[in-house]
Amino acid sequence: MNENCGVVGDLLPLYHDGVCSEESRKLVEDHLSHCQRCRAVLDGFDDDRNSELWSEGQRDDLKPLKKINQTVRKGKRKAALIGVGITLGVMTVLFGAYNIWWYTQCLGFYQQFALGHELLSMYAYDENGNRIPDVKPVVINDKLCCWEDETYQYEVRLPEYLDHRNGQVSVKRLDNEPDGYSIRLYIERGSEHEYEYHVSIMVSRQEDMYEYFILDPQLNQLYLEHWDVEFIERQNEIFLEYQGEVMELIEAAKAMWSCLE
Repeated sequence: MNENCGVVGDLLPLYHDGVCSEESRKLVEDHLSHCQRCRAVLDGFDDDRNSELWSEGQRDDLKPLKKINQTVRKGKRKAALIGVGITLGVMTVLFGAYNIWWYTQCLGFYQQFALGHELLSMYAYDENGNRIPDVKPVVINDKLCCWEDETYQYEVRLPEYLDHRNGQVSVKRLDNEPDGYSIRLYIERGSEHEYEYHVSIMVSRQEDMYEYFILDPQLNQLYLEHWDVEFIERQNEIFLEYQGEVMELIEAAKAMWSCLE
């Protein structure tokens, strides 16, 4: 007889009816794995031959404990379900709030620039090069609008669903700028302003060199935190050098989109 048999023997009735604690259950099962005598006692609980070890009176005494254990288990399941429900509810609210913000603040910002213009599409033409109006155009890119006037090309790229970074509005001249440089004006959502002008200047096609600066709606230069003094001075020089061309692009953008006034 093992020295733990006495302890396990006291726990066997509770273990049999499933009302013992998790720690007691593990203790009993570990003991039963190597104690044949206690296994026989446990097996005898359902056998009339061992009624002297497990009387009906003892079973009746354990009924309140069994009910308590069932109540505790039901309470745990209910608490778990409530926790899952609350988590799902919070996630749904947050996702819905982000959706509303994205549609109104992000997608809505770029859509105002695309109003009145068709998405990039493929059209049917006759043998003389005239567009056939009865043939429905095929949309090539459902996120891109691109059109031109006599001087400038305008492009609006709508952001992908729930992506707040890849939308784009730009203006550039159609003709090649002198001296091999080119300027493109971007209009982007601002963190402190409704929008910002981002100007990219390719100053050397051979060396693939670019200059870049940012203007607020009042055309004041904006500087990023990581820009050092030397870089900012360089930005100021570039802005003064190309100010005339940049202002022409901004005026063209304002003439095209009244939301920039």
